[in-house]
Amino acid sequence: MVERRRDEITSYNFVRIYTNVIEKNAVVAAVIVVLVVIVAAVALVEVVVVILLVVVVVVVVVAAAAVATSALAVEAIAAAATVVVSKYK
Repeated sequence: MVERRRDEITSYNFVRIYTNVIEKNAVVAAVIVVLVVIVAAVALVEVVVVILLVVVVVVVVVAAAAVATSALAVEAIAAAATVVVSKYK
């Protein structure tokens, strides 16, 4: 009974991590789409502004990916710790 409960908790942690991966990737994709639309709209105005916006897009996407990755790393470590602790209890 205790083993089954541990397995359920472990499964729940990994499902939670995969769900968060999907959510965070969706947020990053939405940010990219919005920024690309802005860049396309401004492209009609001036090339210099477009170049600046492309730089901003790259910085924002890299920052968003770094935040998502670090958060996922923390959650993965927490899930791994849960598994290890449950094995030795």
